Amino acid sequence: MSMIKNSLSRAKTAWNKFFSEEKKGNRNIIFYVLGVFLLGIIIFEGFYLWNIKEQPIQLVEEKPAVSSAKEKNGMIIGVAQEGYSKDAQGTNDSGFELNVYKSPKLVVSKNANVEISKEQFHLGKNSLKISWVKANDRSVILNNYLLTQKDKYYKLGLWVSSAKDGHFKISLNNKEQASAIAEMGVVANPANKFRYYEYNFRSPLEASNLEISAADIESGAIFIDDIKLLPLNISSDKELASIEATVVGSNQQARIGESQLAHNESSDAMSVPKTLIGQTFSSQGGNLAGASFFINKKGNGGDGEYLLELREFNESTKVFSPEKIAVKSFSAKDIDSEVKLIPIMAKLEAGKKYWLGFNNSAAKVSKENYLAIGQTDDNAAYAQGNIFLQKGENKFFTEEKDLNFSNNYIEPIRQGESVFSYGEMLYDLGKGKKRLDYQVDPADGSIALDIYGEKNISIDKAKTISLNDKDSYLAYKIETNGKKVQRLAVNNLFFNNNVHISISTDGNQWTEIFSSNAGKPGQNSGKIEVDFKKEAEDVFIKIKKNGEANSSFTGGYAILDLAD
Repeated sequence: MSMIKNSLSRAKTAWNKFFSEEKKGNRNIIFYVLGVFLLGIIIFEGFYLWNIKEQPIQLVEEKPAVSSAKEKNGMIIGVAQEGYSKDAQGTNDSGFELNVYKSPKLVVSKNANVEISKEQFHLGKNSLKISWVKANDRSVILNNYLLTQKDKYYKLGLWVSSAKDGHFKISLNNKEQASAIAEMGVVANPANKFRYYEYNFRSPLEASNLEISAADIESGAIFIDDIKLLPLNISSDKELASIEATVVGSNQQARIGESQLAHNESSDAMSVPKTLIGQTFSSQGGNLAGASFFINKKGNGGDGEYLLELREFNESTKVFSPEKIAVKSFSAKDIDSEVKLIPIMAKLEAGKKYWLGFNNSAAKVSKENYLAIGQTDDNAAYAQGNIFLQKGENKFFTEEKDLNFSNNYIEPIRQGESVFSYGEMLYDLGKGKKRLDYQVDPADGSIALDIYGEKNISIDKAKTISLNDKDSYLAYKIETNGKKVQRLAVNNLFFNNNVHISISTDGNQWTEIFSSNAGKPGQNSGKIEVDFKKEAEDVFIKIKKNGEANSSFTGGYAILDLAD
């Protein structure tokens, strides 16, 4: 307030100087204009200085502007104007899908090369690749990447793929100073197999830059993807210590199911074009995650794409269904060992008969170049099925032999009575507040394990889900484990050409929240927010084809705010 009084005093002095009685006879229009202008500047200065002193600086970004909001079936639906917001992730382009960090101005590296890479990725199609060189001082700074307030509490989570063990330091940086928030020990893993790491911390400073520095690691590359910064609903270090670890639904335990491991010979059936050869089996039930086969390349193995397909099998008619439950494409170049585990994801019913096998219709094969599939010469090696072939359109054959195969299943994570879906991550934010992220993403086809309903879809080797027919769709049920859903946000669903997105609270009545028939690749739904007027107990998401052109999607996620 004293600054306002001082400014008014200065204004009065200026008024007297310009308009004193002694100068009354000499006043003219110039003095009037200059006086009023100077008076306005001084008063404005006073109010401005008072305002910035009394009002603390707000570092939390505003929510994105909403272009439209409407109510449907007890839901208030708003579509954000912008395609990405820190409000959802706490970071700027956390999955590196929008290529914000291709700009050299936003990345400062020292003894490291940085690029947006398609070599490996956790979700979407890109990740941040850091190639360290041999040196003592190595770091990468992502400018304008996040936003923290001093002494506030946060959770930082990220996915990392590294071929070597190593230690890294993560720091907050505001250009004037840097302060470490985590020491990260990274465990080596196979290519494209990302591990999740997270750290809860009290921010030591106000910062907008994230710094990653390497300590004792050899030169080489690491890939970082899907970084999240989440504010915690706590206010003390004691509460920080009680934050529970995030439940990662994809960290599920594997088990071996149906199998026949004898191998005495190999089938040359795949040397004939347009042939399907596979094993029939009676399922124990559960989440099929992949299958291993003995595969030997003859010549170059054949050109083009092979398909591993899962279909229902009718024991009485000896015919498998024309509809595919799951599909995984691969090429002969992908066969790098004789015993090959091929990811293929589906929910199987106990006691039901299935056919799992290979289709070479899209491959160019010959007697010299094909894939030989290992089998046994024992007709009774696997009592629950046989080799079943189809050559051409309508030529079906059953062989009283069995393939060398092994089905791999994964078991959902359970905590007490709670069961977590493969695509879920449940974050504890403190004081009973939870956030559930559901990854609507076909990485290795694993999201298929959460399918509530589907019709005529396929997943290719690039992890793209294709909606093949005009009525093709996928529907997912998100497990909330008795929590109430207050808000849902579908964020950045990346698709090609066209798509419908609908949600439901019962799996029967669907409400459309997004529709596009752009007819172009590389589309993005942006952020769609849904507030439930009545808290929902269950949430379903459906992705459906919209239009005549081919439709596919490559990733995205949903965020749910939960309450007890």
